[in-house]
Amino acid sequence: MYFTIRLINRYVKYKTSQDVGTMSEVIRHIIRETNDAFSRNEGESFLDFCSDDMSWKIAGGTTLNGKEEIRTFLNENKCPGPPIVQNCSIIVEGTSAACHGDMTMDTGDGKDKKYSFCDVYEFTGDKISKLTSYVVPA
Repeated sequence: MYFTIRLINRYVKYKTSQDVGTMSEVIRHIIRETNDAFSRNEGESFLDFCSDDMSWKIAGGTTLNGKEEIRTFLNENKCPGPPIVQNCSIIVEGTSAACHGDMTMDTGDGKDKKYSFCDVYEFTGDKISKLTSYVVPA
């Protein structure tokens, strides 16, 4: 069994938990796709993987509640050019997951900024319902 999620100008087909035996592979795939969406500067593609009532806490910053609030934040904080995201690893346990890696952000002034990040996810079914992001300058 497969289901398709529409991303901007493309479709991604991925397996459901019935095909892989556990949600682990599906969750890993979703996290890779969300990071790929950020690398393309496509906030809407990220939101396709989120529940309508998702909560996103940015440690040391703010907490965003619901897709509309997250959409506004993404649009207001969009990089001039797509960031480069390099994942180091994804760890999945049940309906929780963590992903850490490095990213380089285009600031628009020719001086890229480098960060290290760790994102902690909670899933409800195949949707991200809670995300906590830790980001530090690298």
